Amino acid sequence: MAGPFDLIVRAGRVVCPATGWDAPADVAIRGDRIAEVAPVVTSDVRRILEFPDGICLPGLIDLHAHPARLGSIYGVDPDRHVLPRGTTTVMSQGDAGAANCDAFVRDTIESSQTRVVLAINLSSRGEAGSGSCFERLELADVDACVKAVERHRAHIWGIAVNASQNCCGSTDPREIVRRGLLAAEQTGLP
Repeated sequence: MAGPFDLIVRAGRVVCPATGWDAPADVAIRGDRIAEVAPVVTSDVRRILEFPDGICLPGLIDLHAHPARLGSIYGVDPDRHVLPRGTTTVMSQGDAGAANCDAFVRDTIESSQTRVVLAINLSSRGEAGSGSCFERLELADVDACVKAVERHRAHIWGIAVNASQNCCGSTDPREIVRRGLLAAEQTGLP
């Protein structure tokens, strides 16, 4: 595909698992898309960044993180703490449950440049606050979890259940897991 391009990233090593590319190359960018990868791109370009000793990779994925702009004692701003380190997608593991899912989607997922996807917590309040998220069995609300998934399916990849002593307290973890499996079955999510 011919130029002009907005940017060429010239790296000593370019790795692309999708194409099998693993060699020195130029990565030509137009707008917000990679337009060409070649040993040398010779075309009109607005800017060239050269990293002869650098490695250019596709965006990395953090499989277990706690991104949150608001409302979480564990959360980090994904655009400030994740994206600048080369991670373009972050998978939130149980930060939000049915009671705070709408706010999490609005304040973190939809307002971040970083792609954020959520494993919604079976606990209606999620793991964003202090204390055991399943300290009372009624917090493991299958119906509320299923309804939240229906509202935000495009942003939710799975159901999160942490049956550790810290999260369950005196609540029977076997019942928490049983309810988690029921929510997964009803939503078709892992």
